[in-house]
Amino acid sequence: MEDDQSSRKKNFDSTFNESELKKSRSNRRAELRKNNRAEAVYKKRNFQTPLTQQPHLNEELTTLYLRSPDLEIFIKGAESFAKVLQESYSNTFIDTCIDCLMLFPQHPDTESNRGFISTSLLASVSNSPYSTLLTPYIPTLLSLIPFSAQKVQENLYWILGNIALDSEKNRESILTEDFFSMSYSIINEPQSQILTKKICWCISHCCKGKFLENQLKCVPFLSLALKNNIMDVYPEVLWGLAHISDKKAEALNDKECLGSILKLIKIDLTLFQKPALRVIGNLLSGSTEMVELLVSMGVIKYLAYSLEHESKVVRHESMWALSNLCGTKYVKDLMAKGIIKKIVDLSITDCSEVQNEAVWGLYNAIIASDVSVIKDLVDLGILSALCYLVNFVSNKEKMLLLKALDKILKIGEEESPNAYVEILESNGGKETIEYLVASPNEKINKKASHTLNKYFDSVSREMDLVPTSNFEF
Repeated sequence: MEDDQSSRKKNFDSTFNESELKKSRSNRRAELRKNNRAEAVYKKRNFQTPLTQQPHLNEELTTLYLRSPDLEIFIKGAESFAKVLQESYSNTFIDTCIDCLMLFPQHPDTESNRGFISTSLLASVSNSPYSTLLTPYIPTLLSLIPFSAQKVQENLYWILGNIALDSEKNRESILTEDFFSMSYSIINEPQSQILTKKICWCISHCCKGKFLENQLKCVPFLSLALKNNIMDVYPEVLWGLAHISDKKAEALNDKECLGSILKLIKIDLTLFQKPALRVIGNLLSGSTEMVELLVSMGVIKYLAYSLEHESKVVRHESMWALSNLCGTKYVKDLMAKGIIKKIVDLSITDCSEVQNEAVWGLYNAIIASDVSVIKDLVDLGILSALCYLVNFVSNKEKMLLLKALDKILKIGEEESPNAYVEILESNGGKETIEYLVASPNEKINKKASHTLNKYFDSVSREMDLVPTSNFEF
């Protein structure tokens, strides 16, 4: 069971694929060009003239203008470079332009126009196929944060958050002591919700991918942001905690923080509920101590609430979290509160995503329970649910259901006749198992044959002896 659980937990979270991410960025760039959205973007960033009205400067003039200390000339170069990003150019030229944009601290001005325009363009680069060209500039970008105006700081965190997705090396380079010391003062005494949100978004991206020791240092920052009661930052904070708890559940041991996450489950916004439930689901697959702590904090009632939600996304996440809890000693508590019965019902009536999670919940409950509890589970209709689900789930889930059936039928052997065999024969369960004998999947075929041979009357299973292929007449 432990192997099944760890494999399934690993596959539940979205796969973090850097090459797919770069492909996605390329597609986004094509979509931007197709929909001609460049003018709206640069109008929002206070550029002087619509992009389409600008003359197309050559590469030499573009870089020359970007180096100019004259703000108006610099803006012309910036507008030319903005147009360049909508087309295809060599990495060498783009890299030269990036180098020019990094000169902006040498030309300070009271309104930080140069810094804002430069970092706005760099933000566009960070969200394009050229993003990897920014990797060598991470130390420079970090060093600019303390001395920049707020709107420039927002852009700097945006850039760092984007390039954090490119590689493990980038995430490690960003998560330095300087990054934490600079960010702490902003989160601790937030002056701007937008800036705080950008920081949390950046940290959340740095928490993705393979586990890095420095990612654990993000937890106090995210917990602090959660306690500041700024609702705009909650999604970024929760997803950051979800990424960390997926790898190191024991890192989230702040009871106040956990209490805040549980309360967010009851705020009727999928934007909050989905990542909050993901964090709780990860923690419920962690240590016994963590599970006991969450149960003592009333996690069951929160999950019961979200299991009734009208959104299938919320029900799916809730069922995932409950399926982990079903593998613990709290199955009786779940039955007493009517949750197991609800899982049985949803396994038959809900959408396929929720059904798949229900399979794991029922399987875990059966495998983790003793004889007396399993008898109660059968009384709740779990046998009918298992046989019904076999027809709709993947081969992996089919194997789980057959294992669960085998354990139930084995318990039924303690009495004669086997009451559970009779239940299956009366509701079509036996025919379902016979159907699986003909499965092209060798493991399913073998397991189904074993179940029929072991528990059902030999006279009524003559079809088991008939070859499933290569008939001879």
